[in-house]
Amino acid sequence: MLVEAQGDTLVLEGAVDVHTVQTWRKQAEQALAQMGDKVLVDVSRLSASGMVVLSLLLCVMRAGQARQQQILFSPLPAPLAAMAELADLDEVLPVHV
Repeated sequence: MLVEAQGDTLVLEGAVDVHTVQTWRKQAEQALAQMGDKVLVDVSRLSASGMVVLSLLLCVMRAGQARQQQILFSPLPAPLAAMAELADLDEVLPVHV
C-alpha cells in the first residue's frame, strides 16, 4: 500500500479491500491535509477485489472538498471504470482527461 503526496499529485498504489480500506482512507486524508488547492489523485496503480475501492475514492473526494480542494482523478483503470459505471458513479467522480 502506497499513499504519497508528490507535488500536487496524490499517488494511490496497491490493493484495496474491506480489511484495508479504513487505513487507506486515513492515510489519504492525512496526505490531503498537506497538499494544495488542486489535487490530482493518481489511481492508475490501484486495484481492488470489490466495489469498496469506490467508497475510498468517494471518501477522498469528500475529504478534499471539505478542505476546499479541487479533486480530480487520473483516468480510472478499466476494471475500476467498469465498477464506477455499474454503480452510476462514473459521472460523479471527476476524472481528469
